[in-house]
Amino acid sequence: MKKSVKILVLALVAVLSFTTLFTECGTKGNTDANSTTVAASATESKASEQTTEAKQELQPFEIIMAYPGDEYKDTKAVQDAMSKITQAKINATVKLMPIGWAAWAQQTNLMLAGNEKIDVMFTSNYFNYNSVVTKGQVIQIEDLVEKYGQDIKKVVEPDILACSNIGGHMYAVPSMRDFAADFGAVMRKDLVEKYKIDLSSLKTYSDLTAVFKTIKDNEPDVMPIVKGGDITTFVEQVVSGTFDRLDNWFGVLPMNSTDLKVVNMYETKEYADALNLVRGWFKAGYISKDAATSKEQGVDVVKAGKAFSILVPMKPGYEMQVSTQSATPMVAARFTPPVTNTSNISNVMMSIAKNTGDKERSMMFLNLLYVDSELVNLFDNGIEGVDYVKKSGNIIDFPEGVNASNTGYISCNWMAGNNFLSYIWNGDDPELWTKMEQFNKSSVRSKALGFSFKVDPVKTEVAAVANVQSQYKMGLETGTVDPKVLPELISKLKAAGIEKIIAEKQAQLDEWAKTSK
Repeated sequence: MKKSVKILVLALVAVLSFTTLFTECGTKGNTDANSTTVAASATESKASEQTTEAKQELQPFEIIMAYPGDEYKDTKAVQDAMSKITQAKINATVKLMPIGWAAWAQQTNLMLAGNEKIDVMFTSNYFNYNSVVTKGQVIQIEDLVEKYGQDIKKVVEPDILACSNIGGHMYAVPSMRDFAADFGAVMRKDLVEKYKIDLSSLKTYSDLTAVFKTIKDNEPDVMPIVKGGDITTFVEQVVSGTFDRLDNWFGVLPMNSTDLKVVNMYETKEYADALNLVRGWFKAGYISKDAATSKEQGVDVVKAGKAFSILVPMKPGYEMQVSTQSATPMVAARFTPPVTNTSNISNVMMSIAKNTGDKERSMMFLNLLYVDSELVNLFDNGIEGVDYVKKSGNIIDFPEGVNASNTGYISCNWMAGNNFLSYIWNGDDPELWTKMEQFNKSSVRSKALGFSFKVDPVKTEVAAVANVQSQYKMGLETGTVDPKVLPELISKLKAAGIEKIIAEKQAQLDEWAKTSK
């Protein structure tokens, strides 16, 4: 959305492969748009009464909330406004601690290892979740959720909440947002119309080949396809709707599986076919020769007029979102139904750090983020009249003279709490949250939804396999390297221990299945 352009583009690198990372939900003014929002709104007054009563018995406390992002000129004003709410309800103030994406992993690791105070913090299976759990840097919270997180339990359905579990214990709560993703390509609308490309005729990724040829033949200065980010690859996007990655791709579950049989993705026909397809695109000149090493964001290349399409995970309203980011009208072709797996959910969560000064108060604060619409919109959108103005109902926009380049506050409003309470930015679909609910509910859910892989028993092998994968991934999966090296990759992965990882993952999955239903 317009308000989150700068941060969202960065986050899309990691979460939009995911998932997508990345989105906002619902509003106080449109609470009937989503059943979870209705539940949250219905309990808001009750939660307020309970927390006000609790506040009378609590000593003053400061909650430090650490999350990846930049600090803006209005960040302190936002935290002060949030503090007025939390002080009244749980006798606690809030200190926002944004940390740049590039420095996030290292800085938080140093803070946690050095016992520096953090109370609640962003965690993600794409960055640090398994690691901080393994190191004991975040605490188990199931008892805290039961006692102080009743609104979380009312808003987040059990199967979704269980996606934060590792080894049978909960260490985080997922934000409420888009839990599903469908996969395909977004393309420049002007060129689609110019060459009369029939989007309805595009059913598979292979159908894009003829489209790319049209662009290559007639628009020599426009690259037919570019990456969505410097972490994702073309092949990863092509297979993401086919497999549940089960946290790390080292042993996956086919989405159409009738059982819980974990397979080696690198030995599947689907992976080999994806490699060959992308290699053909590269050899035909549809992919840049530096695709394996380029750090350019796809939206930036489109914005510069130098690219036609991007392969991306999508959700309702995504065309508008990427159109805003690229300042270019975009349209989409979708090739998979929406799918939901644990990784879609556990890529955006909040945990309580072991360094917290008050674990109970930290949970009370997290609970408020799922039910208090005023608190949510402060964190998501900033201060009304300064960072945004209401247009009508739950629709907001920049104040006069303010835009994405000079605004005083930009936040990732998919990052924490119940985003179905967040206002909708002007230009996005007013029915976005209704459609998001339908999207989530209509998705194909992995049979392993709720399973998280505990890496400890094979952490040495995982490190070795990851090292092998990193040597081949970008070259192979951008088409730069000939797929004939795939047998070599498979051999090296086996030597590094991928079969041991798959066996361990299968054992954990089988054990999980005994108690999960």
